[in-house]
Amino acid sequence: MKLLPENRWVLFKLGTMVLILILLGRYIVNHLNDFAAIRNIGLRDTLILVVLQMILIFTGAAQFHVVVKMFGCLIAYPRWLLIYVHARLLNLLVPQSGNAYRATALKINHQFSITAYGVALITFSYLNSLTALILTWLTVLLVDINLRIRGELLVEWLGLAVIGAIIVSALMVRCQAMMAERWGAENGKLVTLARVLKDLSFSLRGLKCVSQVFLIGLIGHILGLFMNWFCFVKLNVDVPISHLALLRFAKNVTDSISITPGNFGVRESMYAIINSETNGLVSAGIIVAAWSSIVSIVASIVLGLLSFLFNSKKTAV
Repeated sequence: MKLLPENRWVLFKLGTMVLILILLGRYIVNHLNDFAAIRNIGLRDTLILVVLQMILIFTGAAQFHVVVKMFGCLIAYPRWLLIYVHARLLNLLVPQSGNAYRATALKINHQFSITAYGVALITFSYLNSLTALILTWLTVLLVDINLRIRGELLVEWLGLAVIGAIIVSALMVRCQAMMAERWGAENGKLVTLARVLKDLSFSLRGLKCVSQVFLIGLIGHILGLFMNWFCFVKLNVDVPISHLALLRFAKNVTDSISITPGNFGVRESMYAIINSETNGLVSAGIIVAAWSSIVSIVASIVLGLLSFLFNSKKTAV
């Protein structure tokens, strides 16, 4: 029996998750003493992080709201926040179901087509990733320009990545018409992104959208750095800001790309790899990543339940 491409991808993600969890479990068992610092984590510290994570969710919702509004969806931020929070809660139950919920809710209640939502989602994902990359590069450039990984200057590699992303974006804008003609059917998302980038580049509304997404992203970046710093301090580990920026970027990557179901084990692996290359504290990276994941889940559940409670009271009235 021949597997469909979708089924192959699901099996690949499941296999990857099992492999990652086995490797992480083996490392933890072989280095149990290194994980004694987990005893320093208290309930009060976790509650503080949950509140900060809620604020971080608000900033993420604000970024997406800016993009959705630019594409013509006139929805107030409080209402959009409810939809955004509900979607995060659904993603915990069924991965990737949140986008379907958001698209359906906007179509039914705000006459925003599913196609338009798809375009907004592609635009938001691109701008959010580019913002995270630029902010990481700027942080390393301003704070620790001499930071090296495997003997290579990190600021140079990040700078090349930023320049490369900008050049690719410029080429996509320049060749948008040709891309639509040649690849429209096979690469719809790529062609759509090229068209959107062209609109963003040549309109005041588009430039305003980009600047707002970047500024809100800056707030989220600073808050994310503080949260990572807070976690390591509670483990009695001193980590430079440049390292925290790398971990923050790793979190953005794992939030944007689904490698395993629910990305279980992925963030922990990335934190472990980054820590092994920067300060050698693999165990601290795994603990912070797992702690952050738990905090994110708790914050999503709390906000989701509060929003459902708010909606039920509003409906009763």
